[in-house]
Amino acid sequence: VTRSQFENLVAHLIKRTIDPCKKAIKDADVKLADINEVILVGGMSRMPKVRRISCRW
Repeated sequence: VTRSQFENLVAHLIKRTIDPCKKAIKDADVKLADINEVILVGGMSRMPKVRRISCRW
């Protein structure tokens, strides 16, 4: 399986993480501008697609 194929297979899982992250930020009453650093952990955090999506905000 190529990286591209794998990213396509798990794209729906990656997308499912966005809303919970937005909710956590809102619930914490924090603005995106106040966040200086995000530490990604876990196996999927090493995927370039996950890193790209986390940097879009």
